[in-house]
Amino acid sequence: MTVKVKAEQIIRINQHLDECVHAVTGPGELESAVNAAFQTMFGRDLNETLEEKAVALLYGVAKAHAFFDGNKRTAWFTFTVFLHLNGLRFTEQISGYQDDMVVDLVEDRVTEDDVIDWIHEQVRLGRVVGL
Repeated sequence: MTVKVKAEQIIRINQHLDECVHAVTGPGELESAVNAAFQTMFGRDLNETLEEKAVALLYGVAKAHAFFDGNKRTAWFTFTVFLHLNGLRFTEQISGYQDDMVVDLVEDRVTEDDVIDWIHEQVRLGRVVGL
């Protein structure tokens, strides 16, 4: 069973970011982003795999622009927290790459499938492991 994150938890993530002016400017957009990641149709998850759900959260939270500041950082931390809650964790800091990846995803320079492939590559390299 997948452990889901809720909009309230994502708001708390944003509140804890350093150098971030915290203000929720789009609560409805944030709720929609979360709901989209876990959407079902005819009793089946539209995002079937853990990776698909994680990337849908990453994309949705970043694109929703629900906060005054720190939207991409909030999206990245939500992505990593969600993976961790569901048994995958990063073994090392992937510094720099996450900023580029989130920007590239939001600006449609990479696809959600590209990010899923990146997760699989990190697992292969031992940078992401199961708990």
